[in-house]
Amino acid sequence: HVARTSLSYDGILSKNCDKNPDFCLWNIIILLSCDGGFYLGNVTDVLNYESQPLYMRGALVFDALMDYLLTETQLSRAEQIVLAGSSAGGIG
Repeated sequence: HVARTSLSYDGILSKNCDKNPDFCLWNIIILLSCDGGFYLGNVTDVLNYESQPLYMRGALVFDALMDYLLTETQLSRAEQIVLAGSSAGGIG
């Protein structure tokens, strides 16, 4: 699957200031679920399921994403952050 480079959202993630005056100007970061493990996986061995390799390393992926965002963007200067998600990404 290829991730889309542009997404639009409703509700508190909407960029429409008429519909979302409180958060419309906030930055949004989308972390797509990579392994269905809620960003909790930290298994060093490759698992095999029906002859397919599974890499359950979501926790390492999440740590790398956070390290990148904190060092390469201005996220570390944020005073307030809203964390939202859906499916496995929201649970994580």
